[in-house]
Amino acid sequence: EMSSFETLEAAGFVKTSCVLRDKFCGIAQDALKELSEAILHDAQGQKTVKVGANGNAETISAKSTFVDSSNIGVKISGITFLSPRGKFDVEIRAESLKLSSKGAEVGTFWRNVEDFILVPLPSGTAKVKTFVAALVLNEPIQHGKSQLSYLVLQSKETDQAQATVVEPWAQEKLGGAVLTSSPHDLLSNIAQKVAGKSVLKNNPYTFISVGTSAAIKCNIKSVHDGFLFPLDKGLFFVQKFLFIKKNEVT
Repeated sequence: EMSSFETLEAAGFVKTSCVLRDKFCGIAQDALKELSEAILHDAQGQKTVKVGANGNAETISAKSTFVDSSNIGVKISGITFLSPRGKFDVEIRAESLKLSSKGAEVGTFWRNVEDFILVPLPSGTAKVKTFVAALVLNEPIQHGKSQLSYLVLQSKETDQAQATVVEPWAQEKLGGAVLTSSPHDLLSNIAQKVAGKSVLKNNPYTFISVGTSAAIKCNIKSVHDGFLFPLDKGLFFVQKFLFIKKNEVT
């Protein structure tokens, strides 16, 4: 339940917040009823515990389920992500991307990326803008004990990152062997030219605040404070990341 939905309702963006709240409560209840087993990873990700409907636990061996053995097309080092949280090296392949660090790795195929969102956070009086880039996933991916529905980074327009383009096919698509730009622009460029993903940005004709911002202050259940971005395809909430498509709001 979001305290700022009244503002959007007055602007004609949504009809009611109650329907949305009831819908997600219903989905959560149905999921709990149908859940018969859970997979829990240990701290090293080397084994899982399978908990059946009868309550019995069985330890089974497991490692990362993501595998793409094709050649790496693009490498980017030391990018800070918010989801998963930490600094990761990014490996881009023709069909996938993978984030790697000393303690963890997580990856997904491009076909599992439904949307790529790039929005500027409200900056107030600050002269340097900060952007959030989010890959919205069709199916959540496992990361330790958590499941991720979004891969999200945040960077300032003055931040610099360098991408090494290894494979000839990637050099042809990206126009060079070395690319230097802000992290959010690099990932946006790669998502468009390598994976063919369109980038969903704020459209001032869809929404702009009185203070000429792309978002409004908002909270979820009076706990998670952040910003709500009305976009052409739906509502994107930052800091507890959530993307709600227009067709899911009735």
